[in-house]
Amino acid sequence: SSGVIHVVVGTPGRLRAHLATGTLDPSRVRTLVLDEADSLLDMGFEEEVNAVVKQLPARGERQTLLFSATWSDRVESLGYRVTSNPEVIADDAGEQHGHSAAANSPTEDQQQVGPAQLRQRAVLFPANVDRLEVLCSVLADHGSDRTVGRTLQPEDTCLVFCETKAECAGVAKALQRQGASALALHGDLEQAERDKVLSCFRGGSCRVLVATNVASRGLDIKGVALVVQVSPPQDAATHTHRAGRTARAGAPGDALVLVQGRTIGRGGRRVLTDQASGNEGGGWDDELLRGIGNQNTGDDGRRRQRDRGSRGGDELSHFEEINASLSQGSGSAVEIFDWEAPSRLVRSNGALPLASWAATWDTLLVTGGRGDKLRPGDLLGALTSSDVGLQGGDVGTIEVTDSKTWVAVKRGKAATAVGALKNIKIKKKKFRVYILS
Repeated sequence: SSGVIHVVVGTPGRLRAHLATGTLDPSRVRTLVLDEADSLLDMGFEEEVNAVVKQLPARGERQTLLFSATWSDRVESLGYRVTSNPEVIADDAGEQHGHSAAANSPTEDQQQVGPAQLRQRAVLFPANVDRLEVLCSVLADHGSDRTVGRTLQPEDTCLVFCETKAECAGVAKALQRQGASALALHGDLEQAERDKVLSCFRGGSCRVLVATNVASRGLDIKGVALVVQVSPPQDAATHTHRAGRTARAGAPGDALVLVQGRTIGRGGRRVLTDQASGNEGGGWDDELLRGIGNQNTGDDGRRRQRDRGSRGGDELSHFEEINASLSQGSGSAVEIFDWEAPSRLVRSNGALPLASWAATWDTLLVTGGRGDKLRPGDLLGALTSSDVGLQGGDVGTIEVTDSKTWVAVKRGKAATAVGALKNIKIKKKKFRVYILS
C-alpha cells in the first residue's frame, strides 16, 4: 500500500540504531539478507549484526540469505546462527571467486554454481622492468596472438586494482596517455564525482576503471571481462574478492596479477613502430613511468613496502604464500607464467598502444530523474524522435536516479544529441544536458 516501506537497506550499525529508537518495526520482516558477510566481520560489525538479528522474527519464520566471497570459520559460525536448515550454494569445486550464498561448509553433494569460465594468471616480470610498462603491455596484448586472455571485444571493460590513491590516479593518467579510456576511483572522490565515474564505466565511455580496494567495495558492475591487480594483494581473501569481479553470470573472464620476480631481465623498453612506414614512434610515457615507479618512495609507498616486508620477504615469495592458501582453500592455484617484453609494438597509422581500449560511447548527463517522473523509455523516445534523429542502436545504457539521468550514446553522436535535447521538452519540461566524456 502507499507509504509502506517494503525493503530496507542499511549498515548493521544504522539498522541497530533505528531498531533502538523504534523508527524501524521488525515484526513483519520475512527476509533477511547479509551481503558480503566476510567483509562485515572483517570491519568489526559482528556485534551489530547479532543485535539486529535478535530483534527479528525467529529463524523459522523468515528466509535468510548470507552471501560471502570467502569462507572462513567465522563466516560459517555466523551462518549457523542466523539460518535454519540451510541449503548451501557454492561455485565450481568449492572455488570462491564470486559470491556464495551459504550457512554451512560446501560438500560434493551440494549444488554448484559460479564462474566456471574464470581464468586466473599471475604475470611474473623481472625486477628491473617497470610495473606500469608490464601493465600497459598486458592490456595492449590482450586479445592478440601474445594474449594471456580471450579475444578482446569492442564492449569489453577492465578493472585495474591499485593499493594507494596516488597510485590509482597515476595509473589512470598513464593509461589515458597511451590511448585507453580510463578513469580512477578512490576514496578522495566526492560522491558526485564517484557517481559520474561509475556511470561512465557502466555506460561504456570508460572502459578501464582503475580503483583502490576500498573504493570498489560493494560495487555491482556487470560485464567486466578483465581484472588486473597491479601488485599482489595483502592476502588470499582480497585476491578472491578482486578476481570475483569478472566471470559473473556465466560470462567468461580473466583475472591477472602482476608479480615482480627476483631476477634481472634482458632488453629495454619496447619500440613502437608505425606499421605503414616502419618508422619508430614514441615509447611509453617515460615521465609517467618514472612517476609511478617513484611513488613507492612516498609515505604510502614506504608503508606498503614495510607491510610487504613484515609479511616475510620479497613480492614473489609473498604471492607464493597467497597462491598456496588459494590452492589449499579451493583446490585450484593461480597459474604463474613469465612476462616476455616484445621487441616492438606495431602501431597502425600512428595509433596509440592502448587504442584498442578506447571507448566507442559517450555519456550524457540529464539534469532530471525519477523526481521529474522520467523513465528510460522517455529518454529513448526523445533521442530517437525526428527532432533528435538518433537510431535505436545509437543509444546504450540509460540509468535513471532520483535527480539525474545518465545516457550512453554512440561516440560522435553526443554533440548532436545535446544540441537537439536542449530545444525539446520531455514530460512537458526542458532539461539541461551535458557531455561527460
